[in-house]
Amino acid sequence: MVLKANMNARLIILRHAWAIALCAIFASLGNDAANSATISVSKNGPIPIVTITGPLVRADGDNFASTISGLDSAVVAFSSPGGDLLTGLRIGSLIRLKRFASLVPDG
Repeated sequence: MVLKANMNARLIILRHAWAIALCAIFASLGNDAANSATISVSKNGPIPIVTITGPLVRADGDNFASTISGLDSAVVAFSSPGGDLLTGLRIGSLIRLKRFASLVPDG
């Protein structure tokens, strides 16, 4: 009887552990949008300036592509600590394909 009670308690603990793990996984999937970089365009001068501020997450590659889609020329200014490697590579490829200039200010 005691053995059966211990097994039931272990199963309950295991089920709770799995539920907590799944909640953590699903919560982390939604964090990309909250932690994504801010990508904006300023058209105040003769050449548009695209500013990328904040850490890069996966969604930023698509956001950057849609932001620059209508631009023929631009300077891309980074104020970012880095982030997702593949996103950085994609943004770099898009900058090269469009022949944009890039700028990383000191500090």
